[in-house]
Amino acid sequence: MGRPEVSEGTGGRLRLAGSAVTRNALFIGLATACNYAFSFLTVFYAARVLQPAALGSVAFAAAVVSYFSLLAKMGIPLYGMRSVAAARGGGGLARLTSELFCLGALLTLGAAALLALCVVVVPGLGASWQLYVALGVGLVVDCLGCEWLYRGLERYRFLLLRDLAVRALVFALLVLLVHDEGDLLWYAALTMLSTAGCALVGFAFVPRAMREEGEAVDGAWRGWLVRGHKDVRRHLRPSLTFFLMSCATLIYANLDIVMLGIMSPPAEVGYYQVAAKVRVGLIAISGIVWNAALPQATQLWERGERDEFEGLARRTMGLVCAIQAAVTVAVLALAEPALVIAAGEEYLPAVPALRVLALCLVPVAVSNILGGQVLIPAGRERWLLASEVGGAVVNLVLNLALIPTLGGVGAAASTVAAEVIVAFGTYAATRVGLRLKLFPWDAWAGGVAVGLARRARRAWYVVRYGRGLADGRGAVGYCPCCDTKVPHWASGRYMERLDKCDPGRYERVRQDVLCPVCGALPRHRILAWWLSQRSGLVRGRRVLYFAPEDSMLRWMRRNGVSVTTADLFAKADLALDIQDTGMEAGSFDVVVCNHVLEHVDDWRRALAEVRRVLASGGILICSFPIDPTYATVDEDASVTDPAGRVARFGQHDHLRVFGRDSAELLAAAGFEVEPIRGEDCPERILPVVGPADYDANVLFVCRKA
Repeated sequence: MGRPEVSEGTGGRLRLAGSAVTRNALFIGLATACNYAFSFLTVFYAARVLQPAALGSVAFAAAVVSYFSLLAKMGIPLYGMRSVAAARGGGGLARLTSELFCLGALLTLGAAALLALCVVVVPGLGASWQLYVALGVGLVVDCLGCEWLYRGLERYRFLLLRDLAVRALVFALLVLLVHDEGDLLWYAALTMLSTAGCALVGFAFVPRAMREEGEAVDGAWRGWLVRGHKDVRRHLRPSLTFFLMSCATLIYANLDIVMLGIMSPPAEVGYYQVAAKVRVGLIAISGIVWNAALPQATQLWERGERDEFEGLARRTMGLVCAIQAAVTVAVLALAEPALVIAAGEEYLPAVPALRVLALCLVPVAVSNILGGQVLIPAGRERWLLASEVGGAVVNLVLNLALIPTLGGVGAAASTVAAEVIVAFGTYAATRVGLRLKLFPWDAWAGGVAVGLARRARRAWYVVRYGRGLADGRGAVGYCPCCDTKVPHWASGRYMERLDKCDPGRYERVRQDVLCPVCGALPRHRILAWWLSQRSGLVRGRRVLYFAPEDSMLRWMRRNGVSVTTADLFAKADLALDIQDTGMEAGSFDVVVCNHVLEHVDDWRRALAEVRRVLASGGILICSFPIDPTYATVDEDASVTDPAGRVARFGQHDHLRVFGRDSAELLAAAGFEVEPIRGEDCPERILPVVGPADYDANVLFVCRKA
């Protein structure tokens, strides 16, 4: 099926997004150029003054401290950047900033204490404790900077000016204070000062950034830092994914230097450090682009503008890959003279490692754009994490195998292999998971990847639901939740769970009604099909989903629907009781709750609460057990034991079963009710009834009257 034509309005929005990205990229590019120029000047000046062994000692200490710095940040830089971008214009920015700052401060203190303990306990580190003290101060002060705030607000001009001022001052001090190998500690201290100075300036300007975003704060730090209740715990789980992602990245970014430091002499580390620094500078272009595009991409995804989101990613991918391919050729040809000019002839042993590292420039460009500009804004950071974990494992294994014999060249080869694994992983996640076509070959290669992924997924679910699968070939139906032509419908094991379900409710009803790929029940397929025809009801809207089902979340994510999940007993974004949410009135445009009302103590109170949190004209989409033989709802508060509920209501945790007047009950709660009926669905998503006799093929769309 061809892609729909992009309207003039869509094209205009894409041009506006592209303009913002271009402006951001310009400032980020200048700031990155400033930082890398400082880094190169610092390293190459130090390389000539300190010589390879001393430079390798500092590089090893910095690599060790970087792991504790990663623990201190706990994924907050990326998570905070995305959260701030999503929160812009909606209020609550000061509270979000305060919560993330406090979380970062607590984590930093813990990481600093752990670093100090390791320096005291580990003999190899304790011998250079002065280096770790100098670098550790930078680790602690770095948490003050709130750089994620400025990036999420797209204040890249401020970051550029700040970096220029601080880096220039530090480099001047470097030239004044570092003259020979005996000035090793001065070099480490000034390395720390470049980080700490930027952080202190960033902290000082936070109140100004708040006021410019319309947040009412005092001029002093207390105006934003002490900001109501700081529920830092709600940020732990989502930031953990980014933390694990950063762990995987840092493992194969720094593990080569750490393992070289353990398995090779310091001079070998010094040679490799110079080659690695050149590589870092060469991959900067992809980092500039995805950092510039992430706020805009996040907003496009949040608004459900999928075409613009994909178009922006396609344009940046083509540009970045073309540039990095040209840079790769240049490095392969000019590595030797470039290193001689930059660091001197004594660093010629680093040339082979640099040429090998050049081979990873294009894979890094692919994974940076797909990860930073596509998967993170789309909320699929777990897919990126899986790719980076794969890369880290490959890097570790190959380092162990190659460094003893090849030294720095072996470490470089391991890094290239890791980057290739990450690039392939992010490509598969983007093409198969999000169905985005960003490369010219996607029309055929992507189709092959999708086909292979579906077959693998199908095989897994055949094993999972094998008892309920019938023999046969070819597709018998279609599941709109996972967008798969299913080979067979599957059965659950409800009739075997005698302590939880009444088998009498299932034995006269068709049991092979589940999707074997995503596990969708009939009610999920009905809702997914209905929403597919009316995606504007949920796309770009504020959606609250109680007791979310995986199959429907899969449909929503694939279709660019941003959703807030809620549950009291399972993992969700919010821990809410549907009878008393504590949310502000009019907080959401859409509320979804499938098979929730039969579990709560007071379903009328729950409906009243849902109506309260819905905005004017908002809709509730719901379903619940309906027995067509009942005239009205059957409930009895005196039935409290699980066995009694199984016998009376069909399931151990059901408190009621609804009847034929369900639509009237919803209308009495203040809603205009429209039924979604299974018989109106296309035949290919059938069956739409079952697996129990009270699983009617009807859902209700209830508009707030």
